[in-house]
Amino acid sequence: MDRQAQKRFVVYYEGGFSSLDALRAALTSWDGNTEIIVVAFIPVPSAQAELNLLDWQARADAVLAGAEVNASVYGVPIITKIISGNSKDTALAAFAVECGAEKVFIGRDHEDNWTEKGMAQYLLKDVPLLAS
Repeated sequence: MDRQAQKRFVVYYEGGFSSLDALRAALTSWDGNTEIIVVAFIPVPSAQAELNLLDWQARADAVLAGAEVNASVYGVPIITKIISGNSKDTALAAFAVECGAEKVFIGRDHEDNWTEKGMAQYLLKDVPLLAS
C-alpha cells in the first residue's frame, strides 16, 4: 500500500479512562487504510527541573504497552511513539502536523485545557481535534 495514500490518526495516550476513550474512538474509526499512531509525552527537562528521564521513559513505555493491549482487543494494529518537548500540547501539535495526521484524538478532560493553551490556533485549523 502506498504510504502517502494512508490516513493517519494520532492518539494522545496517558493511560487513564479518558485516554482509553480517545483510543477506542480512533480504533472504532479504523478502516484498514488508517495508520493509528499512539503517543505518550516526556517533558524536556529545564535547567531548573530535576526530572529523572529514566522514570519518564519507563512510565511512557508502560503507558504505551497498555495502549497496545487495548488495541489488540479490537484487532487493530497501532504504532506507538514517545514525543517530547517543553509542553505536551505543542509537542503533540507539531508531531501531528509533521506526520500528516488527519485527526487527533485526546481525552475529553484535556480538550478545554489544551485549547486554552493555544493548541486550537496552532493545529485545529488543519487537523480536527476529537475529544472523547
